[in-house]
Amino acid sequence: MAWNEPGGSGNKDPWGGRKDDQGPPDLDEILKKMTDKLNNLFGGKGGSSTGGKTPQGGVSGVVGIAFIILALILIYNSIYILNERQNGVVLRFGEYVSTIQPGFNIRLPYPIEKVDIVDVQSIQAFNVGQGTSEALMLTKDKNIVDIEYVVQYQVGDAKKYALNTRNPIISLEHASHTAVRELVGQNDMEYVQTLGRTVFSVNAKERIQEILDRYQTGLIITSFEMQKAQAPRPVIPAYEEVNAAQQEKEAEINKAEAFANTIIPKAEGNANRIREQAQQYQETLIARANGDAQRFSQLLVQYEKAPRVTRERLYLETMQDIISNSKKVIVDVEKGNSMLYLPIDKFGSREQLNRNYLPGVEADKQPPKSKKVIPESTYDDARSRTRRSY
Repeated sequence: MAWNEPGGSGNKDPWGGRKDDQGPPDLDEILKKMTDKLNNLFGGKGGSSTGGKTPQGGVSGVVGIAFIILALILIYNSIYILNERQNGVVLRFGEYVSTIQPGFNIRLPYPIEKVDIVDVQSIQAFNVGQGTSEALMLTKDKNIVDIEYVVQYQVGDAKKYALNTRNPIISLEHASHTAVRELVGQNDMEYVQTLGRTVFSVNAKERIQEILDRYQTGLIITSFEMQKAQAPRPVIPAYEEVNAAQQEKEAEINKAEAFANTIIPKAEGNANRIREQAQQYQETLIARANGDAQRFSQLLVQYEKAPRVTRERLYLETMQDIISNSKKVIVDVEKGNSMLYLPIDKFGSREQLNRNYLPGVEADKQPPKSKKVIPESTYDDARSRTRRSY
């Protein structure tokens, strides 16, 4: 039967020592009991409240609770658990002490020591987009280029990152703008857009890292990627016309170079042939001169032995050569004043005689023309025959 059922006895109240007034528990009594327990825990003595004053045991209990809470706060501030991606920079009254590694670490509590936790493994990035003031740059050939690039970085030294600069990321952005503008100003627009993009990216990465190392920011540039490099949008049509003209110019240059590659070998071949002919002609003249000198020397020896005979022989050989090459013959008739003239030159060559007088030879067919041979000097032939005769 429930204690509060009608007709039940009042002795079944669950608060056995409760007074008859049916009111809530006395808060002062509850506080007094808690204070007595804390005093017993810390070795204090309980007391009774008199005259409405706060008991001495209650004050000491509050102080004990405060000390417990303070101890818990200090212990909590002294323990640092870092994961494998983090390093901690320890500062004691603002002065650098050490760098703690990942794992469980205990340091002096704040405000004696402070630990700045830095992520040293994550790779972050920032990009400069087209159309912004930072992306418009002036090239060496006085053209404006709109560049979009991305810089990826990570923290390499937690101490330098946390202490040397106020805002390392702002320093990185300024260093990137400075390096890129410097490199763009040293090159032409065409080089930046086409051939030099790979080399430009490598040089930009090295230049940015050099500036960051000089500032001692503790950052490491992992990559630099140039995504776009083109003329500003308002001048793109004019720039395309310039590109078309440039391509046409290069096409004409290629045609000229192809023509030159065809003509130059021929000219070089002709030059080599003429040079070889001249060399051969030189060697021929030298050999002929040497032969003439040797024949003259031999003839001189024979002339010194028999001058008269040598002169007659030279005269006869010379006349023989002259008459053999002449087409007119004059015959002197003895005991008469008339001279008989034979038109032997009308007879022509042997091929012409065969054509005119021999049957079976067509009259309209012309004989092949032979090359005109210029006879050598009769003096040389005479000397050669004289030499052979002796």
